[in-house]
Amino acid sequence: MKFLNLIKNKGVFFTLAIILLIIPLILLVSFYVGTSETKIEDATAKIRCDELHYFVEDVKRDLSRAVVIFGRRAAIYSIDYVIKPPGNPLLNYTFNCSSLCGVDCNKVVYPKTGSEAAIAELTLCGTLNGSNVTYMVNHTLKEWIDRIEMRGKDMDFRVNITLREIKVIPVDAWHFSIIIDNKVDIIDKTGICYYRESTMRTTSNSSIIGLEDPLYALSSKGKIMKYIYDCDIRFDMNVIGNGSDGNGSGRGNVILKPSIADPSTFCSTNDVGELILVMNNGYGSCSLFEQICFDITAPESDHFAGVINYGKNAAQSFADKCNITIPWIRDTGNLSLSDGDCVYIKNSNTSHQVILGINSEDLNFSCYQVSNVTEYETNCSVNYTNGPSFFDRLDGNYNLSEKYQNQSREYFNNSLIGIETLVDIYELMDHNIVPHANATWIDYLYWREVNGSEVCGVCKTGDYAIRLDCQHIERYDLDTGC
Repeated sequence: MKFLNLIKNKGVFFTLAIILLIIPLILLVSFYVGTSETKIEDATAKIRCDELHYFVEDVKRDLSRAVVIFGRRAAIYSIDYVIKPPGNPLLNYTFNCSSLCGVDCNKVVYPKTGSEAAIAELTLCGTLNGSNVTYMVNHTLKEWIDRIEMRGKDMDFRVNITLREIKVIPVDAWHFSIIIDNKVDIIDKTGICYYRESTMRTTSNSSIIGLEDPLYALSSKGKIMKYIYDCDIRFDMNVIGNGSDGNGSGRGNVILKPSIADPSTFCSTNDVGELILVMNNGYGSCSLFEQICFDITAPESDHFAGVINYGKNAAQSFADKCNITIPWIRDTGNLSLSDGDCVYIKNSNTSHQVILGINSEDLNFSCYQVSNVTEYETNCSVNYTNGPSFFDRLDGNYNLSEKYQNQSREYFNNSLIGIETLVDIYELMDHNIVPHANATWIDYLYWREVNGSEVCGVCKTGDYAIRLDCQHIERYDLDTGC
């Protein structure tokens, strides 16, 4: 009996011992199983949230790049609209927020009038005056949002992008910015993670370089196309020689003395008013010419614009001997001038110079540059504003408006957004447009027929020599009255 009881007690003991050994094992197995499941869930969540993060970053980059293209295309179509006969400047254009825009027009802030309103409407809606523009198909903000929402759907994200505001603002003379504020909600369909931003701002700058200048087309009634290129307007003039004596200032095209077969009748039988006589062979001899050639009181066509003597002969044997009263300079040495060169004789109390100039038709008419004459202190009796910005040109303005200038100053701390170029008088004549004979050649002032003065060092081509207004003469440090 005792033996049986002992066996029973040992059985209970072993049973208990086995149970005590199994319980920790079960707990240990359960712990590792639970830990493994948690790690798997954590890893899945991390991967999913990373996917969401990269999707959001792609959306930001894609929108920034896309709006650059949208803006450029909107600007191109705006120009086409403006220059279409009989001309449609955008000064009084009003944003047309229609159902085609795909937004709640009462909850979106957008430019109301002018060229900025037209570009904003084209960028957002793909419309102008509320009508679809084929050129903007697949290049609008509305279509971009639709594509992003579909892409999100394919990745099991619920994407909701709501436009709050669109702005179109000049950045500088060569770029404008489209600034877009969106409310963005992107949620993983499993609810693991989400992205929410009440104002996601995108700022994209579009260039106007290479676009047609709408003001040039408007002003020429559509006869001339001119494209905007950023380069400096230059008046290349270089001092090529100095004399020991001289008097007066004049400019004209060179004619060398050996090129004149009969000096005794040359001035009376030819129009010499735009010629600079150059005595380049030895000392030359002014006595061989008619007296009228050097008489400033004679009709302009009968006397030279000036005379240059390479030789060292004294003044009394040159200017005094022939009673030269037109501008002259002597003792320059060999300047290697050729027939047709444009030169400017410039005499002062301290120097006597010969300056190599340029003919009017050889100026670079393709360049546009930042218009900044208001930055210079001048002694001019009348001062004009800087040239119109690209948006002003779309609006049909011949001056820089405070509207766009203030916008650029507020957002980009820049007020120099106007541009200017030279009007090609010769191209106007080629298209049967009679030039404004006395107007400055600076485009935005030329179209307003602001008078200018002839510039020394730039010679006439045909009947026209370049004229500049007082501000631009001082801006380029040029001389007049020669």
